Amino acid sequence: MIETFETIYNFLIKFLPFSFGFAFIGFIVLFLLKIFENDKVKKIGIILLVQFFFLGIIIIVMQTTILRKIRNEILEILSDPQTQIITSRNDFKILPQELKKELLKMQNIPTNHTHPEDQKSVEIISSKGIFKIFIARDSKNKNQFWIFTDKYEFSKESEIGKVNSAIINNR
Repeated sequence: MIETFETIYNFLIKFLPFSFGFAFIGFIVLFLLKIFENDKVKKIGIILLVQFFFLGIIIIVMQTTILRKIRNEILEILSDPQTQIITSRNDFKILPQELKKELLKMQNIPTNHTHPEDQKSVEIISSKGIFKIFIARDSKNKNQFWIFTDKYEFSKESEIGKVNSAIINNR
């Protein structure tokens, strides 16, 4: 299901530059209508402008939906008692089971003009497959960690959530 949404999103995002071009043409048409009064051309200009905003809203809703579905799936996988986390002792000072408990606290926390830094990876072994979760410390809040995963293409670039934790301490 997530793969289907990713495919649709990738398809729609390719149309965004063309949509912007059509919206610009619509703006010019509406601007020129002050000189030439024509109701049919006015409707075309309005449609060209509205389609850009409509496509933008669809893309934003799809992006939010995809990230929510990925986060929920990862939380479901992590809540399974059979799921194992493999970490490097050099990366984290806490035990894998404690890290798993902290990752289960993942939420959608808005970004405050910060960025992730010092990214470390952990391997997840579950009945749904083997994948990695990347944990990166927030640039300003040292107790906040950004969570990424390579399970889906979309979540490699966009964080699926954040965790506030005082015990996660990546070196």
